[in-house]
Amino acid sequence: MHRIQDTFPLSHFRRHTREHLERLRRGQIETITLNGQAVMVMMSPERYDFLIRLAEESRLMRDAIRAQAAQQPHATPQPRTAPPPHTSPAGTFEGRERIAGSGG
Repeated sequence: MHRIQDTFPLSHFRRHTREHLERLRRGQIETITLNGQAVMVMMSPERYDFLIRLAEESRLMRDAIRAQAAQQPHATPQPRTAPPPHTSPAGTFEGRERIAGSGG
């Protein structure tokens, strides 16, 4: 997740390059701005490789789901129903109070 505190102007990157490189080595991602506009996103090669691999796996999963759906003739999606409301073993809120209060 990108955080605003990981955004720096290019001038700051130029003055504090070693600090930025250390954060990148630890796996953080930084956005560099020029005149207040984001111009680049920097990350370690390991983080980049991970994101590329994740995107590829996601694409493969999407393609597999589409292929499976295409093999099922005239499959119509069933409407989703809301799950039943959660009820506790004690039932109502008042019942829970009675159980909690009766133990002592």
